[in-house]
This record gives sequence, C-alpha cells and structure tokens, in this order.
Amino acid sequence: EFADSVINGGTISGSNGLALDLGGGNDSLTLRNGSRFVGVVDGGSGDDRLVMDDAAGGSFGTSRNFEWLEVKQGAWTLSGNGDFSDGGAIRNGATLINQGGIAGNVTVDAGGVYTGGGSVGNLLVNGTLQTNTGLGTATITHDLTMGSGSTIAYGVNADGSSAPIMVGGTATLNGGTLAVNPGSGTYPWQSQYTVLQAA
Repeated sequence: EFADSVINGGTISGSNGLALDLGGGNDSLTLRNGSRFVGVVDGGSGDDRLVMDDAAGGSFGTSRNFEWLEVKQGAWTLSGNGDFSDGGAIRNGATLINQGGIAGNVTVDAGGVYTGGGSVGNLLVNGTLQTNTGLGTATITHDLTMGSGSTIAYGVNADGSSAPIMVGGTATLNGGTLAVNPGSGTYPWQSQYTVLQAA
C-alpha cells in the first residue's frame, strides 16, 4: 500500500517463482549493472516504473504490473513479454535491446537506440532504430514514426539476408536517414533488400 523505491545491483530470489513483489502504491525499481532476479518481478497495483540506469548496462527478464519503462543510460536487454502498458522512453546515450514484448508505446530520444527482435505497441524514433539478422526482426504492432533527425541503421548480409522492420499499422518516415550497415563478405554487383514492411 506504500510507495516503494528499490535500487538493485545484485541478485534477488524469492519463492514460488516470484522474486520481488512491490505490492500497492506507486513504486519505482531502478536497475544497476549486475542486477538479477530469479523469478518474476511484480509491480503490484498503482503506477509502477522500471528504470534501467547504469552505463555498464545489463538485462531484465519477466515482469508484470509495471506501467512505465525508462532506459536512462547503458545498453540493456529486455526479455519479458507483455508488460509496460503505458510504454516507455529510451534516453540520449541509452540502448534498449528488446527481445521480449512491450505493451505500450515507446519514444526513442535523440541519441537513443532501439533494437532487437521483440515487439512494441507504437514506436516514435527521434534517435536510431537499429536492425540486423543477429538481433532479429523489430516488430511494431501498430504505428512507426521516424522523426526528421532519426536514423534507421539497417544491417545487410552478403548472402542477401536482412531483418526487415515489421509494422502492423502505418510507417511515417519524415525524412529520416537510412544508414546501410553491411556485414562482412563479398557482395554481388547489385543487391536488393526490403527495409520495412507496413500494413
């Protein structure tokens, strides 16, 4: 029932598959490098926020009942699915490698990077949207909006493979930059790649 603030840089383990239960109230969980949870992290009721804040980065797994995700600094991998109903933000100098699923809408600030083979509701990019076969196909469930100063950093391979961005709704590019990042190997004289597929 109280507003809790937890900062974790170590391992938290609980019983019955639940590592941490923040209960009621408007709670905040801040992750540092080395943060690890054995089991689910439950934000409980209220307005609950997860903040990834360490230049060394890290990873975060399964959670539920968190409304907001903020990546302040460092490169962080998210593997949990279906949480963060209000979405989140990736700040200048931060990278989110989404290998899970974010229910809400995410904004990438100038200087921020969104990448990974996971899914997100809507995506507004003022920084960089990075995709390649190693990270997987980025899936935007609804709409993708690229700001005028944004960049799609698109990885391609000599064998003709790539990871097209999948958009379930409308893709609005607004004059952003396409930066093609070729992998190693020998390329034919001409190659054709699909960068983006939208409904």
